[in-house]
Amino acid sequence: ASYYREEISRWMRPELPRSTVGAGQAAANALAFLRQKAPQAESWNVSLPDARNPAMRTFWRNPESMVKPPAEGEKRRRRGGGRFGDATLDPNTGREVSARETRGGDFFYRLHFDLHYIPVIWARWIVGFCAMFMLVAIVTGVITHKKIFKDFFTFRPEKGLRSWLDFHNVSAVMALPYHAMITYTGIVTLMFLYLPWGVKAAYPNDEEAFFNDAFARLAEVEGPAQGRAAPLPIQQLLDSARRQWKGAEVAGFVVYRPGAA
Repeated sequence: ASYYREEISRWMRPELPRSTVGAGQAAANALAFLRQKAPQAESWNVSLPDARNPAMRTFWRNPESMVKPPAEGEKRRRRGGGRFGDATLDPNTGREVSARETRGGDFFYRLHFDLHYIPVIWARWIVGFCAMFMLVAIVTGVITHKKIFKDFFTFRPEKGLRSWLDFHNVSAVMALPYHAMITYTGIVTLMFLYLPWGVKAAYPNDEEAFFNDAFARLAEVEGPAQGRAAPLPIQQLLDSARRQWKGAEVAGFVVYRPGAA
């Protein structure tokens, strides 16, 4: 279900419009909307429409100075306490569209590692423990099963229970690469949660510096913006990206400090 999350979300929200314009026009419409909706935001994030998800999503992060603390006794309704905003747009016009409230396929996507009804951190520790247990079981099973490859190529039909045992062995070995892959990648995806000590040892006083170095994050721009920002040549940037990526389409983009010049 997680693999088809875009299709499930689309099926559950049929009122969302389909895109009839190119990526460049859709991106320009999104930027025009964000200039009106969140001109003071620290960053804009735009997910362009594609064959699986014809709608267009925008996200933005407001500066801390714009976040109003909740009134006494009032709970924060939105994640991030109002610092983050999002909107679904019609890519043809750039106007915000409303759709029924549903998480769609995202529910199943988050469920498989965040579970439900329990805190996220607890859920990820539980899932990580189960994944590690499964990975150990797979590795030790391969080591202890000395005839694993011989049994894989052995199938004796019309032998009663022996045929069922051969089928059991073949089907188990065929699924091993898939099980090992999803288990290992699941652990690696959250490795900084499960094994944080390496980062703490190398960056004892500034863990954020590790992520900046490891993932080539852009350096923070210090000080207020000077002057007025020039219009973003989004069409030229998209065309340049396609040339660099040998024709691959751009799925989305992020604009940092959109008001800075």
